[in-house]
Amino acid sequence: MVSMALALSASLLIAACGDDGDSDSADTTGSATTGAATTAATDTTAAADTTVELTGEPVKIMVFYEGTGAAATPEVPEGAIAAADKINSLGGIDGSPIELVECNLGGDPNAARDCGNQAVSEGVVAVVGPVSANAGEYFPILEAAQIPVVGNVPAAAADFTSPASFPLYGGLVSASGGLADVLVSEAGASVISLGRIGIDAGAAIAIFANQALSRNGLAVKNDVSVPIGAPDMATYVAAALEGGTNGVLVGLLGQDATNFIIALRQASPDTPISATTTDFAAVIEALGDAADGIYVTSFFDNATTNADGYAYYSDAMEAAGFDDLTGFRTNSFSAVEAVAEVIAPLPEKTGAALYAALPTVTGLDLTLLPPLQFTTPAGAIPRVFNVCGYYQQLEGGEFVTLGDSFIDMFTGEPC
Repeated sequence: MVSMALALSASLLIAACGDDGDSDSADTTGSATTGAATTAATDTTAAADTTVELTGEPVKIMVFYEGTGAAATPEVPEGAIAAADKINSLGGIDGSPIELVECNLGGDPNAARDCGNQAVSEGVVAVVGPVSANAGEYFPILEAAQIPVVGNVPAAAADFTSPASFPLYGGLVSASGGLADVLVSEAGASVISLGRIGIDAGAAIAIFANQALSRNGLAVKNDVSVPIGAPDMATYVAAALEGGTNGVLVGLLGQDATNFIIALRQASPDTPISATTTDFAAVIEALGDAADGIYVTSFFDNATTNADGYAYYSDAMEAAGFDDLTGFRTNSFSAVEAVAEVIAPLPEKTGAALYAALPTVTGLDLTLLPPLQFTTPAGAIPRVFNVCGYYQQLEGGEFVTLGDSFIDMFTGEPC
């Protein structure tokens, strides 16, 4: 199981892990400068409330993001900026302001190494927010310097293996289990099949799905590998529906996911569907009301699950000048919060001190997540500490949250 997880491609993980919605570039009208050029970093001390005097030595945090390419995540700095602004407005970290440094990984191994080296030269206490297939380029550099990576979304082998890796949620690991479970627990399906991306590593989706289904004595019936860019989905849909399938998990990307869902609705309109987050706008446009009922997983609180916490997040984003709350913004927001919470009581505000403290953390209370711990991996996957989330369902073109609290995607127990 572990080896399959390590082999997953970044593009598949990003599709599974990101929130639906636009991934707009950072808004340069916000209270901190954004949008640094590839491999170049921009120092940005987040703006503080003028009534709070921050006189301590700045605490530097570096934000890694992919500014361009098919797996771009240009929105990542926005969440970090908003969190830093908010924390600084409340007094910073024991009177010290958070200073953000941004580095664009650029989808390039050389740029990834450059960003790792710059994190060391800048003396940052942590790196936050990366989603990168090139994680293996910067992790060895950061490990050697004892600089932790907090809130990385697992997208490369190093994310699962490096002792410097501290992701906040389970990504594709959790999503695969949850998307299988929701078809049973919410839709009442008993014969689950899978249509997934046609690469060898895509088989990991079935492995994690089976882990969640096993508690009900079930397993994936048909694991259908769909070639990328397949011109006709009818054959693959038919294979998924064989043997009495009454629930289908879709683990595809972009247009392939859209085409598969359209063909599935045409072939079997009433079969429940769960899907990794992809271009649902295209699905809705193509199917209209027939798109209703599709299930997805989510991993951060919203107004339904935690109205006060989500209001805190949305107000902080608005104050920082950002109006899009989707994508990986919630993750980077939470990552900055995590760094601030853990480093605040430490006598020394250094990367090495934080690196040593993080593996001892339990009961970490952040705005948008269940209480976290970094002492023990959740299940058999190294460096995945949180497999909690909740389910949503598409209704009238919008996702409606089911339930009001986090659950373990594999056991179904409350988190």
